[in-house]
Amino acid sequence: MSSDLSNEDVRAKILQELYVRRQAGQEIPVQPHQYAALLGLPEDKVAFNIQYLIGVGLVKGGSSGSLGTTKRWYYVTDLTARGIDAVEGRSRSGFAVNFNIINVNAPVSGGQIASGGSVVQNQTITVNSLKELEDYLDAKFPANQTAGIKDELRQLEKEKNQDIIRPSRLTKIKELAAALGPPAVQIIIDFLRKYYSGS
Repeated sequence: MSSDLSNEDVRAKILQELYVRRQAGQEIPVQPHQYAALLGLPEDKVAFNIQYLIGVGLVKGGSSGSLGTTKRWYYVTDLTARGIDAVEGRSRSGFAVNFNIINVNAPVSGGQIASGGSVVQNQTITVNSLKELEDYLDAKFPANQTAGIKDELRQLEKEKNQDIIRPSRLTKIKELAAALGPPAVQIIIDFLRKYYSGS
């Protein structure tokens, strides 16, 4: 990911990271430098966008400062119910956040019919082989975001061929998938369930 992302994209990525980690019961990053490292962005850009997300009530957090300066240090403590609703698509109007990059991460399969003033779109992707999964990852994410998970998937393939799948490898893949966001997590987990259970 690069610092070329718009502020709306950065906000979406922060919300996505919080959502995935909270849903998985994991600790969340608190400081802007932690999000900057995860997202490959400058810390000041992340801090600016955390300030926005706190201000509109999508995340809980706060700020602190020092005497003699106007600089504030922002931190995140949780995702709000309003933030969860926004990520899940129930309440998105009025926010300067690119929600499309949260929920529209997979190619559309099958047909779609839409009508009415407010359209909610659900998309499904089916991955039937490791090659298809790697192609999906290559098409949707920068190589630096997927190199680790692709390596782990290849190692898992080797383990499958030797009938020795390690739970620690599956856990590592789940953690790496979480950084890619909810749609990717679901696609990867569905693939692993189907492919490695032999169904």
